[in-house]
Amino acid sequence: MPLGFRRRRRAGFTLLEVLVAVAVTASILSIVYATFTRTIESKEYVEEGNDAYHKARWAMDKIALDLSAAYVSPREQSHTIFYGISNQVNGLPMDELHMTTLAHVRLNPTAAESDQSEVSYKVAYLPDEERFQLWRREDAIIDEDNMLGGEEYILIDDLTAFNVRFYDGNVWRNDWDSRGFENQFNADGTQVETDVVQSESMINAVPVAAEVTIAVMGPDLRPIVFSSKVKLEMSTIDLSSEDDGDDDDDTDSEDSDDSDSGGSNQLGQLNSGRRN
Repeated sequence: MPLGFRRRRRAGFTLLEVLVAVAVTASILSIVYATFTRTIESKEYVEEGNDAYHKARWAMDKIALDLSAAYVSPREQSHTIFYGISNQVNGLPMDELHMTTLAHVRLNPTAAESDQSEVSYKVAYLPDEERFQLWRREDAIIDEDNMLGGEEYILIDDLTAFNVRFYDGNVWRNDWDSRGFENQFNADGTQVETDVVQSESMINAVPVAAEVTIAVMGPDLRPIVFSSKVKLEMSTIDLSSEDDGDDDDDTDSEDSDDSDSGGSNQLGQLNSGRRN
């Protein structure tokens, strides 16, 4: 090799340095990916929770509006009704409610409708998916079939409990039936009967107040419970005839005749996520 020429050493990384750099980069990327994944999961969790809360609150507001304007006419052949019956499925309340109300909204101003309508709330079970739905029915025409007809739509798609109780000015009742059957007979001549233990205050009357409890499935597969008490403005029950010794604590007592639904006891197991 001629003098004056020296071989220059090329700058670079050793294999060990490259491996260390790759390991550090992989660690940083894994941390970033885990953080990003947790952020996405948290975002989806919050969105699912907000969606469940929104649907439940919207359903509760709708039911409260219908109840607050519920009415029954004492006039014969009016076909008005207030009927609530307690049901249980797998130990949880899945009640049914039918009423006539003055809360109907006329979307078509030319339609032959008024603010009166039949409204029903019923629970449907989907066996293939093993879940429950809360349906609302409304019929702008009040007729003999006051539990059928009209339009139906899903109010809550993932229901876990639906419980309604009724206050008669003295005690809370699990069932209510405003229909009078004294002069009503079946086709075979037998007296028409109801499956509700009726009191005199029920006939041709709506309760003083109602308590509605709804439980929906939350994003963590735990039920979220909402509960609200609604005053029925059209109630004709005379509270002045009630015992003056009754106080507010009496409204939490159950009537001995129709407290067998167990709805309140079962719902007590869900109240860890209760909302008012």
